Amino acid sequence: MYNGWKNHATWNVALWIGNDEGMYEFAKECGSYQVFVDTMREVGHTETPDKVAYNDSGLDVERLDELIRELSDDEESTEAEDEAGKFSHTEECEEGHDYY
Repeated sequence: MYNGWKNHATWNVALWIGNDEGMYEFAKECGSYQVFVDTMREVGHTETPDKVAYNDSGLDVERLDELIRELSDDEESTEAEDEAGKFSHTEECEEGHDYY
């Protein structure tokens, strides 16, 4: 175990995804770790800035998948909460005033 992760490589990838704003936002859109890796490769990025390959054979891909799903789920929850909040606010009409 390395800081709660299977190994240093998995921790390093998760660290960059969780702490680099651009990578975090990008990962949320991917939905899975494999989509993240494939898309990063398409744009010329095959490793973290610390030189850990995104396709390293030692990575705990299941846990990285879980991380990315959690990011995506958090985004969906936030959007749903924002939408619900728009409709939960009701104004009380002052007595004797008709607003409609």
